[in-house]
Amino acid sequence: MRKGEDIFRKGVSWVAGRDSELSFWYDKWCSVRPIRSLVQGPLSVEEEKLGVKDVVSANGWNWSRISIPIQESISNILIATPVSLAAKGQDRLAYGSGGLIRNGEDEWVCGYARKIGTTTSFAVELWCLRDEILQCLNLQLPAIEIEIDAKSIVELLNNPRAAERVVSTLVDDCRYLISQLPRVRVKHCVREANRCADVLARLGSKQENDFLVFRSPPVDVWDLLKADANGLYVNRFCSELILAG
Repeated sequence: MRKGEDIFRKGVSWVAGRDSELSFWYDKWCSVRPIRSLVQGPLSVEEEKLGVKDVVSANGWNWSRISIPIQESISNILIATPVSLAAKGQDRLAYGSGGLIRNGEDEWVCGYARKIGTTTSFAVELWCLRDEILQCLNLQLPAIEIEIDAKSIVELLNNPRAAERVVSTLVDDCRYLISQLPRVRVKHCVREANRCADVLARLGSKQENDFLVFRSPPVDVWDLLKADANGLYVNRFCSELILAG
């Protein structure tokens, strides 16, 4: 019987510098999706061109530049997003990873998010896999099923001769930790709508702590978690079994 299932995603977001050129509406610079996808209503030509630096300053947020309503829950997230106002700096990409573990009834067991910084997407997948397995070991789960959308990662883990010099430490850790799991099944899958894990990954890219474990769902994922449980977001899986133990 499946006792634990971990779903993970890497998250990438922009960290706005003092001289930011990021679009207020269309770039992903806060812990949620691009703002334009969260609000409804037409924008004027001038509003379309608004950058982050046009709306936030040392004196606070200039909401008068925006004509369409923004929900309070969203504006609170924006206000809490740190933007450089003094130190010189350009916009930079920040990676985060995150995921959640559910039991056999698809109920929340725990979630996690890690701040990674600047690296490659390949390394992010390995960071996330290692965190996933460590959480499963800490929870002493007797059997788990891991679904991974990066087939190249599984193939790398499954081939003892394969090596990636830059991420070899992560690969070695993942191989060893998998061997410590009592019963594990790793499957390649394609996930179209695992938005809970996506949000956790974005939280990871923005958080101050290097690593956080959530024993209960963060507010950011409540609605999405309910939608996932109700089957509103359809997942598509590959039937191929890649690794079993």
